[in-house]
Amino acid sequence: MMVGEAERRQNVENLENELFHLWKTEYSTDSLSKLMLISNMIEKNVSEVTLRGPEFEKYQPELANIKDNIQNALRNAHFYQGDMNQMTKVDKISAMTTMLEAMKVEDVERYFIQITADVYANQVDRYISGNLRPDIGSVEFQFLVLLNKYHGIVIRKVFRQGGISDYNIKKLVDKYDLAELDNGIYIHPDSPVDREFILVNRYTKSTISHVTALYYHDLTDVIPYKVYVSFPKEYNLSQISKNEKRVRNLLADVIVVNNDEISEKEQVTVLSDNLNPIRITSKERTIADVLKPASRIEEEVKVSALKRYIADPQANVNRLRRIASKQGVGKILDDYLARYLKEG
Repeated sequence: MMVGEAERRQNVENLENELFHLWKTEYSTDSLSKLMLISNMIEKNVSEVTLRGPEFEKYQPELANIKDNIQNALRNAHFYQGDMNQMTKVDKISAMTTMLEAMKVEDVERYFIQITADVYANQVDRYISGNLRPDIGSVEFQFLVLLNKYHGIVIRKVFRQGGISDYNIKKLVDKYDLAELDNGIYIHPDSPVDREFILVNRYTKSTISHVTALYYHDLTDVIPYKVYVSFPKEYNLSQISKNEKRVRNLLADVIVVNNDEISEKEQVTVLSDNLNPIRITSKERTIADVLKPASRIEEEVKVSALKRYIADPQANVNRLRRIASKQGVGKILDDYLARYLKEG
């Protein structure tokens, strides 16, 4: 069917306007798809003899390049369903980032809220086991979010800080059949006992130390089967022994050390093997502690820890010497450095 001259000119003008508008705006799902559609329209119209003319001919030299660019943009943003089936998780995250960057602020906020709700919902489902999923935003849902965050462990004072009252903690601990490990400490039946996490929260003056701290700092290949935990010398350790029967499993294979004061600068927070935050001695304080004769740490472990520390580009030997001197092992440290590390 022949197209009239006036209609043909109008079509050209409409296409030009659409192209100008879309190229001047940020890519979004709609604009990219629409631009692809316009490109196809141009290709179709250019191929028809009845519509050939100077207006359309100016598009032809750029047509292949335009289409390639649009298809690449679409493929990079993964708007094709076929591509999504082949995408890895990393690809999908990259695609989502690309799409979010092209969205308006209000759209990003809306999707962020939805994605957050979906993520939390998926995380709490593992603890529901037959119960209906509570409403997002409810106290019960927040309880499950914290339960997931701390990998199945409830510590009353931690949950209080998260906005859960004692009344709701007790009610929900009963509802989800959590076992009591100690007063105010509960665990999901399918979760491992994270002793380090529980200890540093059960005893606020405690700090994971010695060989256990070496392990978390990657200063030893030794996997400690016992947990070293330090308390200040003035701490009444009889309080722990009184609880021993109640928390026998928790304190099994725990070595309690009456240590000199550990300042905040000599403590760091790392993730336990169960991915919960724990408080441990810094690298320098840990080395100073294991060098103390009373620690009875194997010689090989001490030497290995020192060599690994010195090999670290971020090592601060002056700080190590300062802390070792404060702990009364400055000369011992210097002897080790002279004996084993001089050649390095």
